[in-house]
Amino acid sequence: MSTALAEIRSAPGLDAYLDVLESRLERAVEAYREVFRVLRGDAVETPTALDFGWLVATTPLPKLYGEALRVLKVFGRDTFPIERFRSHSIQAFIYDARDQRSSARKHARAALAETEIAHSGMRYHPTFGLVQSPHKKLYDKLRRLAA
Repeated sequence: MSTALAEIRSAPGLDAYLDVLESRLERAVEAYREVFRVLRGDAVETPTALDFGWLVATTPLPKLYGEALRVLKVFGRDTFPIERFRSHSIQAFIYDARDQRSSARKHARAALAETEIAHSGMRYHPTFGLVQSPHKKLYDKLRRLAA
């Protein structure tokens, strides 16, 4: 069970709801794993690795940190600033949770640098794939880690 669920579970009346939520979370992780099995050796690019990493880093799911980092390495996307931002944010959060401050700082700084990019490089779609207004709480955490 994740730490967040363990902490919330102490509230009265939430046990049944959290059991359902927890089982859905486990099913979601298994669904991601199935996608990665299918994608191995395939040239298809999807944002699934970023979605899985985001789930693992923000839920948080510490038992899956290593898996999330490996999946990002194998299936990660870095074509657009938003993809690089998400990848670096995920890594910053995971490394921070693992008390690897130097790596967390490096990735937080890289994520924040992606928020400064103002042109996609695409002539007819200059804002496509840019980081648009990151959530304040997320942005503040990245700034704290980057310091």
